[in-house]
Amino acid sequence: MRKYLLTLTIALASLTSQAATTNILFGWDYPASQGTGFLFYELQGQTRVLLGGTVSNRFMVNNWTIGVGKTHTVVATNFWGASDDAVPYVVPNAPTKPLGLAPVAFNFPNVQLPVVLELSQDLTLWNDRFLVSSPAPIMSTLNFQLMQIPYQPLLFGRVKPVYVPSTPPIPLR
Repeated sequence: MRKYLLTLTIALASLTSQAATTNILFGWDYPASQGTGFLFYELQGQTRVLLGGTVSNRFMVNNWTIGVGKTHTVVATNFWGASDDAVPYVVPNAPTKPLGLAPVAFNFPNVQLPVVLELSQDLTLWNDRFLVSSPAPIMSTLNFQLMQIPYQPLLFGRVKPVYVPSTPPIPLR
C-alpha cells in the first residue's frame, strides 16, 4: 500500500454563534485500484482515535469546535489489509488575538470634493473605491478619518480626483 497525501477541503460549513462549531470535509487523492475503503483517524499524541470509515475519498468531521487544532490521518484498506498512515494533516489552533491594541486612525485632511477614496492592502490592487461628493454649494472640502484595527492586514489609502471625460469631438462628414 502507498501513503496518500491528505488535503483539507472545506465543505459547506454550518457556523453557529451559539455552538461555535462547524463541519469540515476532508478529502484525499488515491489510485482508484488501490483501496476498497478508508479509515479516518484523529491523532492524539501517540494514540490514534478512529473517527469512522468510508468507501469514498472524503470524510466529514462533524461538530468541530472552531479554533481548536487537531491532527488527522487516513489509512487505505483492501483485501490484503491496511496501508501505513497517510502523512498527517495538522490543523493548528487559532492564533490568539493580541490584547490592548487600540484602533489606528489615518487621516486625509482638507480633501477637495468630489473625490474618489481608494483602499488597498498591498499597494498594487486598489479595488475598493468610494466616491465622496456633496451638493455643490454645501461643502467643498472634507476631512476623512479611517480607523484600522492593528491585527488585521495593513490598509493603505489614497485620494484621487474624480475623472470626468471630456465630450468627444463630433465627427465631420
